[in-house]
This record gives sequence, structure tokens and C-alpha cells, in this order.
Amino acid sequence: MEIGWESEAARAILEETAKKLSGAKRGEYITGITNELLDGNARKAERVFGWGRTTVKKGIRELATEIKCIYIYSARGNKNFENVDRV
Repeated sequence: MEIGWESEAARAILEETAKKLSGAKRGEYITGITNELLDGNARKAERVFGWGRTTVKKGIRELATEIKCIYIYSARGNKNFENVDRV
């Protein structure tokens, strides 16, 4: 009996590991799995594991260009009213 990544248990382990990671580490993990097991195909990653296609594509581009995207979460959202420039 051959146990490959296509078995339900192996797929569940890969999905659970991705859920436990966050941020850049999660992106690197997803990209690595996609490149190794799915030939770098983002659509397959979306279909098989349910990972976002755009996330996988971004990770593949980061790996190819060796440039990391920086996430500045603190710059998002509404600003405090006291700090907003008023005309």
C-alpha cells in the first residue's frame, strides 16, 4: 500500500499545518507545497487544498523574484478623528 500526499490523511495534515501558520511563514509554506506537489499550479492548490489562488500566485512571484511583500496592517482602517487633517 502506497501512501502519497493524495491520501485524505496527508491532505488533512497539510491543510492543518497551513491553518496554524500566519503571515509570511504561511505564504512560504503554501508556496513550497504548491511547487513540490502541484507543479506550481495555483488553480490546483485552490481546488485541492482550498487555498486562495492569489495568495499562491503572490508567493510564487516572491520566490521567483526574491522580493518579499511587506504587510502594514497598522496603516489600514479608519484613522482617529483627532489625527485627521481638517480643512
